[in-house]
Amino acid sequence: MLQKGIKVFLAEDTDSIRLYAKNFLEKWGFEVPLMASSLSEAYEAVPNLPKLGIRIALIDGNLSKGMIGSVEGILLANKIREIDQAIKIIGYATSVIHEFEAMCHAFVFKEPDFMIEVKQVIMGLLEQDNTNSTP
Repeated sequence: MLQKGIKVFLAEDTDSIRLYAKNFLEKWGFEVPLMASSLSEAYEAVPNLPKLGIRIALIDGNLSKGMIGSVEGILLANKIREIDQAIKIIGYATSVIHEFEAMCHAFVFKEPDFMIEVKQVIMGLLEQDNTNSTP
């Protein structure tokens, strides 16, 4: 199983969606050693991502109730890139905000079964990494 042991950071403000995403990731063999439920928690977590061996960051575009425009996702993606450019960022939101999408390696619409697409995206990014690192 290619994803076994791959570590994912999850930033999502809605408890039920965070649990849903975590359960799917773990069911598929990914590890989720670190999660954040707000932008401030996510900012605190970012310096630990490389130390924990995080390879994927799955981040919601809006990390506060009532926020629109994915500003928080943009800020968080930028912070992750400052710390470790090797971490693959997958952003998701209910609508596309081009600035947020541009900060991510991939973007997924937050629809009822969005985690199925997230798995496909992660597998594609990992496959791409493996292809690029093979001599």
